[in-house]
This record gives sequence, structure tokens and C-alpha cells, in this order.
Amino acid sequence: MEEEKNRSKLRELADEEEQIISEYCDRYKLHEYQNAFYPPPSGDWKVDAPFLESYFESAKLILTSIYSGALPEGVAGPSACFLCRHYLELALKYTLFHSRWLKDEQRNALDDEVGSVGKKDGHLLLELWRKLDAEVKGRMPSILASGLDLAYVEKFVEDYDGIDPNGETFRYSGSKLAVKPKRIPPLVSPTVLGIDFNHLLFSLELVHDVLTTVDTYLVEQYGQNQEWEEELKSQ
Repeated sequence: MEEEKNRSKLRELADEEEQIISEYCDRYKLHEYQNAFYPPPSGDWKVDAPFLESYFESAKLILTSIYSGALPEGVAGPSACFLCRHYLELALKYTLFHSRWLKDEQRNALDDEVGSVGKKDGHLLLELWRKLDAEVKGRMPSILASGLDLAYVEKFVEDYDGIDPNGETFRYSGSKLAVKPKRIPPLVSPTVLGIDFNHLLFSLELVHDVLTTVDTYLVEQYGQNQEWEEELKSQ
């Protein structure tokens, strides 16, 4: 019985070794390229995806995996932090755009009056938040009286802005790849940034819920105004 177990174990080890060798040798073989992207012949295409939810769900999945131990934080952590920040930037921009659909709580803006939101608005989170906060206060102040924890959103934005003001902190290791100059090392080495991924996950989910609710209020108010305007026209 013991001998059979040993033979089975040896077979498993041999199979694993064969698989490792095969995977290693595979990089030295010539392969036919397999297309990953298929743009239409017209050349007129778009990525059909809910970008906001894509970044939120991806960040949430990685953070949950880090917290559970399924992914090492040293490897997956930077990606999670980058995805969180990019989600936050998109969420602020989408909500800011929808706030511009309104002139005020009773009137909708005309199509040519709605200011666009895009790359020209930059990547500075705190600046985007200040624009959104000001426009919501001016166009739909009832949101401020709803009890939504907007103060937490502001703190989260400020926290990220302090660590990653321009969206580069979790994208690269340093500002460039280069040979370090030979010099006397500093007396004190830089301290490693501490990250509580459980708290980050909590903040991500709460901020997502708050901003999604604000966005929903804005879009629904636009719809209600539109219905009222159509009713007035029909009288």
C-alpha cells in the first residue's frame, strides 16, 4: 500500500515536471498569431462596456481577493489602488455631467447648454469634486438635505488626492526607468506607504453607493422635469 502511494506520488511529480518543461519550451516555438481584437471593416467602432461599473467591480474584486488572502497585496495592491482611483475619477465626471442636464430643480438645460465633461477637465480628483459639489448645490440643493454621506466622499477624494494627485502613483515605480546615479545614500530610507485594503474596500463601496444615488437623483429629476414640460405643452 505504501509502495503504491510512493509510485503515485512519483508519477504526479513526473507529470508536473513534464508540464513545467512543456510550458517553458513553448516560448521558443513559432505560433500562429491569434487576434484578440476584431474592429469592424468600417473602422467606425466603440468599446461596448459600462466603464464606470467595470472599474468599480474590478477594483472591488481585487480588494476582496487581497482581504481574503487569495491575492498577495504586494502584487495586486497597486492595481487595486489604481482601479479605485480611476473609478472615482469616472464617477465624479459622470455625475458632474448629469448635474449639467439641469438648470435648476424645476428646469432642464437645453442640449446646447449642457457643458461636456472629458479630458479637458483633467484628472485632479479634488478639482472635480469641488466642481461637482458647487454645481449640485446650485442646481439641485435638495440632494444636500437628503442625508447622503457626501462628507465621506469628500474625505475619500481628499485622501486619494493627497497620495495620488495626478493618477501616476500606482501606475509606475518612480517617474522614469533609469540607472540611478552613484551617490551617497540618504541617511534615512523612504518609508513604505501603508495601505489598509479592508478600509479601502469599505470606502470604495460606500462612495460608490453615495455617488450612484446622487447620479440617480439628478437623472430622475431631469426625467420628471421633462414630463412636466411636456404636460405643460400639451395643455
